Order: sequence, then structure tokens, then C-alpha cells
Amino acid sequence: MKKRLSIEEKLAYERTVLSEERTMLAYFRIAFTVFFIGIALINLFHNDLSYFVGIAFVVFGIIFFIIGYVKFYNGKKKYSAKSI
Repeated sequence: MKKRLSIEEKLAYERTVLSEERTMLAYFRIAFTVFFIGIALINLFHNDLSYFVGIAFVVFGIIFFIIGYVKFYNGKKKYSAKSI
């Protein structure tokens, strides 16, 4: 038997979903920034140090993107099990 949620509980649920989306967008913003800084370092400066630092930034950007997506997917799965 499903319990009917009050208006406060529905609003709290919506706030939680929106905060999960904001967190995902923040991770994506950081990921793209770090990724493109890495690309810029590789293309603008032509020495070994900037190449390796650029590669590290690109890898970290990809890692941030994956972390953000996994956190969003896990949060979405957790909160989609609840019914409004």
C-alpha cells in the first residue's frame, strides 16, 4: 500500500532532484574546463612539460565527466524508486 506524500514531501523530493541535476552540471562544467585547458596547453606550448601537463588535464577532465555522470545516474536511480 503506497503512502500518499504531503505537499511538503513532494516539494522536498523536487528540490532533491533539482540539486542532483545542479551537481551534475557543476561536474560537467569543471570537466569541460579542465579538458579544454589541457587541449590548450598541448596546442599552444610546444615543450615536453606542457605536453604532459596537458595530457594530465585531459585525463582529469574525462575522469571528472565520468564521476559526474555516475553520481547523477546513481542519484537518479535512488530517487526514481520513490513515487510521488
